[in-house]
Amino acid sequence: MPPLRVLIWVEFDPDGGGLVN
Repeated sequence: MPPLRVLIWVEFDPDGGGLVN
């Protein structure tokens, strides 16, 4: 399971291109 901060990063990424795209 990824670190919580990573989940938060992805969740609050305005452009949705942080760690997802």
